[in-house]
Amino acid sequence: MTILEIFRVIAPEFKDVPDATVQANIDIYADMISRANFGKYYERAVAFYTAHNMALSNIMTASGSSSTDVTGGAIIREKEGDLEHQFAEGRTSSDLLNKTVYGKQYLDLMRLCIVPVTIRKRGCF
Repeated sequence: MTILEIFRVIAPEFKDVPDATVQANIDIYADMISRANFGKYYERAVAFYTAHNMALSNIMTASGSSSTDVTGGAIIREKEGDLEHQFAEGRTSSDLLNKTVYGKQYLDLMRLCIVPVTIRKRGCF
């Protein structure tokens, strides 16, 4: 399957977006994904990452690029009466990817394919 075909299967919310627009987004985001790291899952990774960024763009269009929907860390506390939200202070590199289901699927695929390097010195844990 091509990246565009995979995208069409995993991201039905973009069914009305023309192929040319989706392909332009794929071309932009494909350079950010390592073929060596993802191997046989490269096309899937690009499709998820592209869908994530297109969904994030829709969130920014609706809420603004400075809104906490985009810039806030993970919600660590939420209250209903008199509406209250509390966001995590420190941002991690995956915070933005956790904003969409496609980003979460990309992270899952990344964890499957990319083994983190762990360094341990004698006497240090």
